[in-house]
Amino acid sequence: MTRIDFYILKAGSNKTRLSLAQLVEQKALSQKKSVYIQQQTSRATAQTDVLINLTDEVLANFSCHERLVECLCLDDVVRALGRERYRYYAERGYPIHMHEID
Repeated sequence: MTRIDFYILKAGSNKTRLSLAQLVEQKALSQKKSVYIQQQTSRATAQTDVLINLTDEVLANFSCHERLVECLCLDDVVRALGRERYRYYAERGYPIHMHEID
């Protein structure tokens, strides 16, 4: 089953969602994992170990990946949409891990 990781920027952080995604990408690459950062909604995503979602929607084929990463910033709209995706994954029984980032 796909592992879901939410990375949430703490108040006062000067990082963006993209810079946070790049940090996660570098860590995954250092562990010899293949990574794809999805920035726009589309039906197809590359088949990789780690899928980083920067869209505001649940990606159609996220469960084909070993791990899905959701990056959230301080923006109220981004967080609200992130909560909706969290509920979606939780209701379907996916293991969810939360990480707060400075």
